Amino acid sequence: MEWIRVKDKLPENNEECLVAFDLSPEYFILGKCYHLCIYQEEKFHTWELSKIVPNVTHWMPLPKPPSEKG
Repeated sequence: MEWIRVKDKLPENNEECLVAFDLSPEYFILGKCYHLCIYQEEKFHTWELSKIVPNVTHWMPLPKPPSEKG
């Protein structure tokens, strides 16, 4: 799977995805971070915190879950 730039394409509404985002200087850490999200109402929401993830630069669809056969 490849990362998709948010400038090129956004997920479907209610689609779960992995996102890459930039931390801002207010967190005292700069660089890329990653989070599992759901895309709703034109925003990336976290599952754990139910908050909006800012500064998302790329996203990737989640793989299909494993089957019982393997």
